[in-house]
Amino acid sequence: MTRTPRKPPAKRVGVGKNAAAVRAADAKGAPLPRAVGGRVSASTIRIAASAAAAALIIGGPAFMFMTGIPVLALFGGPRVETAAAAFVGSETCAGCHQGEARLWRGSQHRLAMQHASDKTVLGDFSGATFDYHGVHSRFFRRDDKFFVETDGPDGKLAAFEV
Repeated sequence: MTRTPRKPPAKRVGVGKNAAAVRAADAKGAPLPRAVGGRVSASTIRIAASAAAAALIIGGPAFMFMTGIPVLALFGGPRVETAAAAFVGSETCAGCHQGEARLWRGSQHRLAMQHASDKTVLGDFSGATFDYHGVHSRFFRRDDKFFVETDGPDGKLAAFEV
């Protein structure tokens, strides 16, 4: 089988304009245009690999920063320990949230967060009981502290300090 010589690319008409012309050119043994399936140069591969590496190098730490993952810890650097959250007092919050603080001061929520003492506890903790859906709860005092004996997360009765 003899092959016809290839035509120069400049003389081909319609290649790249539609799929039928590309198939016809390929059937004749003509080289395909680069965008259709021709060879990719080594410099194009290097540029694509460099762009992917740059995206990982820049994007990885940026993602970790936004999500709070300590970047230096991944590379053996020191871990930054944060202090445990602590209550700073109602007045600290009220400095920025004045409207909310005004509403809170006149609500029952403010009273609900007081420490349990003889002055703040209004309930009967002299051994009063309460039955609800088969659970028998008891309110009592021990060593000047207030307790409720009721079912815990495991479903068993336990004493919880108020």
